[in-house]
Amino acid sequence: DPRDCVLSAFQQRFAMGAAMYRMLDLEDAAAWYDASFGAAEAARKAMPGLVAHVVRYEKLVEDLE
Repeated sequence: DPRDCVLSAFQQRFAMGAAMYRMLDLEDAAAWYDASFGAAEAARKAMPGLVAHVVRYEKLVEDLE
């Protein structure tokens, strides 16, 4: 569920950079997430040989110990 990722990023206090300023507003954070993953999906479709490792946020945080 991408809402978990967006909310987690929104709650962080990242050092400000070209992309991180979008995390200051929840709607901007969601739009940035959508655009980023849309671009990644388009790249995967355009380059069938592209090797990418997908990390699911839910799996990453389900057992922190």
